[in-house]
Amino acid sequence: MKRLVSLFCLGIIVCFSVQSCNTRIGDFTGMSTKNFDLGSKYVKTGTFEAEHAAWSILMIIPTGIPELKTAVDRCIEAGGGEFATNVVLTYKYLPLLVVSKQAYGIKADIWKKASTGDLRDPNKEIYNLTVNSDGTRELISSRSQDNHVTIYNGSNATIESN
Repeated sequence: MKRLVSLFCLGIIVCFSVQSCNTRIGDFTGMSTKNFDLGSKYVKTGTFEAEHAAWSILMIIPTGIPELKTAVDRCIEAGGGEFATNVVLTYKYLPLLVVSKQAYGIKADIWKKASTGDLRDPNKEIYNLTVNSDGTRELISSRSQDNHVTIYNGSNATIESN
């Protein structure tokens, strides 16, 4: 009977320790850790995912700290771009008995400045990055003015200048 109770307790501990948690931090219209030019032409390189993780020993001794900036940088670099749109940020936690993992993850559409080859290719859709009179920033397709991606609408943010 003692053995059965011990196995049951061990089973419960193992179940709770291997349960991972994913938390959606937020959805962002646009994000970048790099400088990019307003008024330039851009092309979408694709949708990419990246993460930055750190491990802990016995859940109390960290071997590093996950950084959100590093995860964003990795995603933008994976797409060879300058900024991201339709960004989904997540926080992941995987507790195990001996080690545990914490990570920031990102999934986003990546945009790069259009090259001369992109501009000459009739099959590439080129977008102009513009600032509207109301302060919103949009990527507007050169093929159709109806095809646009808002990257900043200004409704929930303030910009301060010195």
